[in-house]
Amino acid sequence: MQAIALKKWDNQGVDLLCLAEDGHIELAVQCKTSQKSDLGSDEIRAAKTSFEKFRKAGHTCDTYLFLINGDGRNLDYNKAIERELQGLIADGRAKRAEFWPRPKLLKHAFVRMKRIIVEALRQRAVQRQLELHQLFRFGQVYLPLVPVKEEQLVLKAGSPCMRNTVLPLSARP
Repeated sequence: MQAIALKKWDNQGVDLLCLAEDGHIELAVQCKTSQKSDLGSDEIRAAKTSFEKFRKAGHTCDTYLFLINGDGRNLDYNKAIERELQGLIADGRAKRAEFWPRPKLLKHAFVRMKRIIVEALRQRAVQRQLELHQLFRFGQVYLPLVPVKEEQLVLKAGSPCMRNTVLPLSARP
């Protein structure tokens, strides 16, 4: 899978895409930005233009994502985008289509980064375990007799600790 960002595709309503080895579009992403805190009719028109470019280009994809740097609080904008996305599915242009405002994008990015970090830590732990295992041969050497000495520690307030031999050094199975 290859991520591509090209002007040719942008003119067709796609900012980023992932192509499968057979050439079909697995993922098409349309990214929109706005400096306005409240997304209104101008932003809806701009979004619809991008959807129309995608339709006219005749593309189909497995997944279509529409990203916006807005916070997703404008219900009119959200409804307009959701209608367009459902239209892509109904027209057979996308098998799945989703709207990701900034909070949803950040949540997905955080979850994915967490998975990457956890997997890297897991791999490093396995590697470190193998390195440490090579330093010690526990379990690889059989000792039929193990040297053992049993002592008792006697603790009394105000006195030094005393060691009393219970069983002297001997070899036991």
